[in-house]
Amino acid sequence: MFELRGTGPRTTLPFSASGSWGLTYSYDCSSLRGSAPSFSLRLTGAPIYIPPIERDETRASDTIYVHQSGTFFLQIETPCAWHVKAFNQSPDSNVGEAF
Repeated sequence: MFELRGTGPRTTLPFSASGSWGLTYSYDCSSLRGSAPSFSLRLTGAPIYIPPIERDETRASDTIYVHQSGTFFLQIETPCAWHVKAFNQSPDSNVGEAF
């Protein structure tokens, strides 16, 4: 669907997602001098509420899965370098399913 890299705060353009999809994020504050590391990611525009991701480690990464179609955008608040990638989840994948 899309992939972005940057440093500092950013609000993405709206994007459409259908069915189940994933969002991978990573950030790195190791070059940050004189400030505490921080990273906040909000997925907004969704017809469902998804709690914001708030991190304070020097660097981290994770993947979240969303099982909702709609038009979304990301609000990233950080002084650090970051990378986000939204991708369609394979229809035959059982990632995120309860057994």
